[in-house]
Amino acid sequence: EESIRVLEEIGARRIPRILVFNKLDLVPKSRVEAVMEEFPHAVFMSVEKRFGLGELVGKMEEELSRMEKELVLEVPQDRLGLIYSNLGKVVLEDQLFHDGYVKMRLRGRAEILKEIAGKLGGDLT
Repeated sequence: EESIRVLEEIGARRIPRILVFNKLDLVPKSRVEAVMEEFPHAVFMSVEKRFGLGELVGKMEEELSRMEKELVLEVPQDRLGLIYSNLGKVVLEDQLFHDGYVKMRLRGRAEILKEIAGKLGGDLT
């Protein structure tokens, strides 16, 4: 398939993707139904008519959540700057202060969490 070949050429073959058919308002209903049968996991929409946008956003959120991981760390309070300096890249889900340490639960892209874990010690879940 041509689109797969192009993705391979640009090094994006393994990046998650969502197949989207737009301009449904310009295609006969019988043709749309046939394409829906052939591509049941695709998103069918019409930006012009504001149809299917919610489904596209939902699929995007679903794909992004698959790419995210969670990291739980016990961080010495004097090393919190490393975590806080990365809060633009990860989400701090929870933190609990105790005895000079902070137990933190972070969520974000796996490669960023691995980098943080490497500097502080911790496991991706």
